Amino acid sequence: MTLPSFRPPRSLIEVNEKGVMVPVNAFTCEVEKSANKDEFGNNVTKLKCHGKLVAETAAEMKGVVHPLIPFGGRIIVDLGDVSQLDSSGLGTLVHLKTSAIHQGFCILEFANLTPRILELLRITKLTKMFSQEKADLRSPMLGVMSDMEKGFCAGAEQQGIE
Repeated sequence: MTLPSFRPPRSLIEVNEKGVMVPVNAFTCEVEKSANKDEFGNNVTKLKCHGKLVAETAAEMKGVVHPLIPFGGRIIVDLGDVSQLDSSGLGTLVHLKTSAIHQGFCILEFANLTPRILELLRITKLTKMFSQEKADLRSPMLGVMSDMEKGFCAGAEQQGIE
């Protein structure tokens, strides 16, 4: 008689880098609409994203950001607390960026890109799409990168990496 194999149940909760317990595959975005306009008169909406931006959660990101794009202005998506990004998550970022560009009245920026996300952009040759070193902030078709991100992308360009 063989005993059925037993697999322990997969934990539904894990502890992230900051010691906070979060559901597995959890992804959340905090949305803050600023009462103030930026230096160019654009309305500013900030999103602070937390968790894993992966296949199972990518639709949540689209569901939060995509409806904001038609309103125009400046949308700043802070990815500093995103612990994992897979191809579906990256595809979502590309989709949102291109949607904002096609809208024409929206500046979509990704802030606090982690070294892992920057490396993924380099490997997939998307640094130019997310690089706005020469951007005119008055142009709704372009966004802004931090000094660290500019340095990374400039270094990648000098090495012939697109």
